[in-house]
Amino acid sequence: MTLLLAAVLLYWHGGSGADMDNVDTQKHITKQDVEKMVSGLAAKLVQCPNDLKGWAMLARPYKVLGRPEDAEQAYERAAELLIRFLLNDALAMTSDAHISGLAQVTVEVRISKSGQVKAKIGDLMSAMQQVKVGRENLKFIVDQIRP
Repeated sequence: MTLLLAAVLLYWHGGSGADMDNVDTQKHITKQDVEKMVSGLAAKLVQCPNDLKGWAMLARPYKVLGRPEDAEQAYERAAELLIRFLLNDALAMTSDAHISGLAQVTVEVRISKSGQVKAKIGDLMSAMQQVKVGRENLKFIVDQIRP
């Protein structure tokens, strides 16, 4: 727990994981110290709400402190930032396809186990959805496995 909290403290002060070599891990950290560090990181995230790394880092100490609801909210915020994108002409499957000229498109979310663009057996997928171009805050449920 000490290393995790040291990482949170370093991040809160603008450091990085590389700075962990310089941390005295034998120093006694009280629960009040932990709560202060976590509160500081949470306050930083209010000022920088699009900080994916910060939200992901905040979730674990919340869990350690017995605050599962706060941990879940922090993980959810990190997940929202992780999968946010803008569907535009640059993301079309071919260079001559112009999404901006369409009323709607068909979208499917796929998580590739192999890391390749082409769908493979075992990839995780959502159902295909017709989406109006320009619509925001779409939700896809990835609950299928490609046969």
